[in-house]
Amino acid sequence: MLDLEQSERIEFEDALVRKFFPEFALQHDMKGNPYFVGWTGKNGRRNNYKLRLKLSSSFPDFEPELLVERPRTLRMFKDLRTINSLGCSHKYHVNGKGDKGGVKICFTDDWDASCTCVMALLRGILWVDGYEHHLRTGETIDAYLSQVEEQVGA
Repeated sequence: MLDLEQSERIEFEDALVRKFFPEFALQHDMKGNPYFVGWTGKNGRRNNYKLRLKLSSSFPDFEPELLVERPRTLRMFKDLRTINSLGCSHKYHVNGKGDKGGVKICFTDDWDASCTCVMALLRGILWVDGYEHHLRTGETIDAYLSQVEEQVGA
C-alpha cells in the first residue's frame, strides 16, 4: 500500500507522463501496484513495442523496472539467438527477464528519488530505437546509445 507521499509523487509522475508521453497511461495491477504502460513503434519502425514501467513499493527511492512486453520474443540481427536469451548484457542494455517473460531494459545505473518516470520511459523509447537500429545494421544497442549520447553532448 502506498503512503501519502508516494501517492502524491505518483500523481505528479502521471501528470508528467501524460504531458510528454500521452501514449502511456498509469494503471494498477490486481494488488494495486502502479505501473505505466504504452505502445511505441510508429515513425517507420519495423514493429510496435509495448513497454511497461513497474513502480515498486519503494518508489521513488528505488529504480522502477522497465520491460518490453510485446513483442515477447526479440530476435537478433541475422541470428537464431534472441535478446531474451542473453540474460544480463551490457552490449544490449538488458538485465534478464521480467516476471511475465518480457525483456528487462537496463536504463540507468544511478537512479535516485530525483529521477522521473519520464526519464525512464524516454530511455525505453531510445532503447527501442537502438534495437531497431540493431535489426538493420547488426550494431549493438550500446553502440547506438553511445552515438546518440555523443550527438546530444551528454
